[in-house]
Amino acid sequence: AIWYSFVDQQGGLWLALNDGLARIEIPSSLTYFDDKAGLDGKVQDIKRFNGTLYFATSPSGVYCLQNDGPGTMGVESEKQLVKINGIETQCWSLLPFRDRLLVAANSGLHEIRGAKSKLVLKTERGVFEPSVLAEFKQDENYVLAGLYDGFTILKEQNGRWLDLGKIKGLSGEVRTIVELDNGEVWLGTRSGNVHRLLLAHSDLTNFSESSFETFDATDGLPPGQIQVFPLNNRVAFTTESKGLYYFEEDSQRFLPDTSLGKQFTNGSIDVELIAQDS
Repeated sequence: AIWYSFVDQQGGLWLALNDGLARIEIPSSLTYFDDKAGLDGKVQDIKRFNGTLYFATSPSGVYCLQNDGPGTMGVESEKQLVKINGIETQCWSLLPFRDRLLVAANSGLHEIRGAKSKLVLKTERGVFEPSVLAEFKQDENYVLAGLYDGFTILKEQNGRWLDLGKIKGLSGEVRTIVELDNGEVWLGTRSGNVHRLLLAHSDLTNFSESSFETFDATDGLPPGQIQVFPLNNRVAFTTESKGLYYFEEDSQRFLPDTSLGKQFTNGSIDVELIAQDS
């Protein structure tokens, strides 16, 4: 039961309850969207493009948030989730590319302009099955693409998308990609290892022959899914069981990363995703 309520100077609502006190943020800076708001499925990626938020979901395509802006007293009735036409499948990754938004989906590579989409590169089982997209800093005409089993680069040429072909011997489901300023590219996988390769634009003509290194438990990584994220101009590695790791170049080993606190390396906190505030 609520016996008394009081609004403080910060706009917080205090409630006197049978068994204690509660404070509610009104208006709240957080907004919750679920199936009642028209969002179907699990959100896999979020990107803001041309002032609009887009959501890649599994298993039901891509949504955008119309009238995106601050609500009133936590009420979001003026905002509306709209499903993008033309994508009726699982979507994993979004990437702004020039005047359009790229989507990695089970059906292949899609382009979104406004509220419409177009399939521009169809999935080919065992050859091209995109799971994550990332910009290629060295050349804006190319896009890095993690696959369900491997890694490739896509090129837009004369209005068409070309797949340069998977790197031979590089396997595993690639879910995250980090490119460093020195040209190093790290790939995080769901199979307990990570890959590192050095890409230079002059080598892309023979991209499928690119050399790479694979690191796993023998190099200090704990078992389970390993993902890569940019953190302070380096790569942070998130693990399922042991938290954060970093790669020590001198020893060529992975070590616990305590830069954000020891609690993220002692196994007490699971770390899956990292996003650095720009």
